[in-house]
Amino acid sequence: MQLINNLKLIIQNISGFILKHKEWFIIGILLIISGVAHGYNMFHFPYYENDEGTYMSQAWSVITQGKMSHYTYFYDHSPVGWFLIALWTKLTGGFFTFGISVNSGRVLMLVLHLFSTFFLFKIAKKMTGSIYAGIFSVLIFSLSPLGIYFQRRVLLDNIMIFWLLMSLYFIICHRRRLLIVMLSAITFALSVLSKESGIFFLPVMLYLLFIQINKQHRKLGLIFWIIIFGIICSFYPLYALLKGELFPMGSIFDSGGEHVSLIETLLWQATRGGGDTIQYLKQWFYYDKFIIIFGVISTFINLLLGINKKYYRIVALLSLSYILYLIKGGLLIEFYIIGLIPFLSLNIGIFLWFLIDKINKKQLISLFLLVIFLFVLSKKLIDKQEIYISNQVIDQEMALSWIKKIFPMIKW
Repeated sequence: MQLINNLKLIIQNISGFILKHKEWFIIGILLIISGVAHGYNMFHFPYYENDEGTYMSQAWSVITQGKMSHYTYFYDHSPVGWFLIALWTKLTGGFFTFGISVNSGRVLMLVLHLFSTFFLFKIAKKMTGSIYAGIFSVLIFSLSPLGIYFQRRVLLDNIMIFWLLMSLYFIICHRRRLLIVMLSAITFALSVLSKESGIFFLPVMLYLLFIQINKQHRKLGLIFWIIIFGIICSFYPLYALLKGELFPMGSIFDSGGEHVSLIETLLWQATRGGGDTIQYLKQWFYYDKFIIIFGVISTFINLLLGINKKYYRIVALLSLSYILYLIKGGLLIEFYIIGLIPFLSLNIGIFLWFLIDKINKKQLISLFLLVIFLFVLSKKLIDKQEIYISNQVIDQEMALSWIKKIFPMIKW
């Protein structure tokens, strides 16, 4: 009898602890789901993309040669993304701790994804006041086959999204103290310096700051944020200026001699063409048409709801700003969709909570929808089971093994 009473007491204590820390318990479960969904088979699927090798080699160059790149750095991208990769490899014992060097980068992408999952949950909960909005948003973000396909890869877009969500987290989820404003500015600057396309979120970030900061401190807060953001971003052109590589050759400000140019590269990037939008849309639809279609619909509905609800307006504008980037013309690459996935997920999650909020017995309906949602998301992953069973890198690994045999004198 005493044993039964002790067991009951233990169960009551555990239940009380879980209820008291319910939110953190849910976050822990979501992080486990997200980690397994993204981590399982990530060294075998998808195949190693050229860009992954490029960013790993640039990180190697930073560590071993003290240079931005192992070839002539022509400012094709700002370097903060591979600075982070370089720091990661130093902290984890080198480039080959997890096998092939790209695998080390993929482990970093998994870590960043888990942080992004946490930020997304907290942002959704703060915007709606509901844990369920956070759960819906995170499950879509983490279990989308489209997201898993691209978010496993060592891509600057994934690093950009990590810093961007952190910046949003600081603004939305914390008191608008001067320190928080500064942290938001720093992390957003790191986002833009990781991938330049992050700059398309700048108008929404400024608008969010405007409505978040108290009226009496709004002007000071905005100016402070802009100054911090501007100073950090200015290090990039300042570096080019000090090297005599800011202005194009032959311009009136040219320092002379043959050299690359930051401005010239930016102009080239802005006018580049390429990429079949219809082809990429078909590929995105193949992996997950649900998040694309329902996400865009939710975005426009939230924009209408945003007339009276400021956070609905903000989350819709975050999606729309990047949709405009994708359809602006010029160069389009398939993995550019990475920047849109978290905000489509957020729009869907918040819109679902809006529907639930209009129904009586919210908790019962929420649990029912959550079960349905898990079923739908699980079915999508089963339909795309190659994510977990396919080995797309086997030919690349065999080619690398052959090269090692041919060149045994090289230290790998």
